[in-house]
Amino acid sequence: MRKSALLLLISIAVVGASIPAFAQAKPAASSDNKIVGGFKSVGKGIMWGPKKMWGGMKSVGKKMTGK
Repeated sequence: MRKSALLLLISIAVVGASIPAFAQAKPAASSDNKIVGGFKSVGKGIMWGPKKMWGGMKSVGKKMTGK
């Protein structure tokens, strides 16, 4: 529990420190889309495991209940 909380705090600090660096430089619109796409792909990668686990639990529940 403590390790995951520490990892969460470190990741928040890294993202918080990088946001002002992005805000200072005025990037082109195409690079904004690349940044947004990168964050979306990271979010999808993080949520892949829980989605797979939830799908497995749903299928086991259907087999157990027959519904």
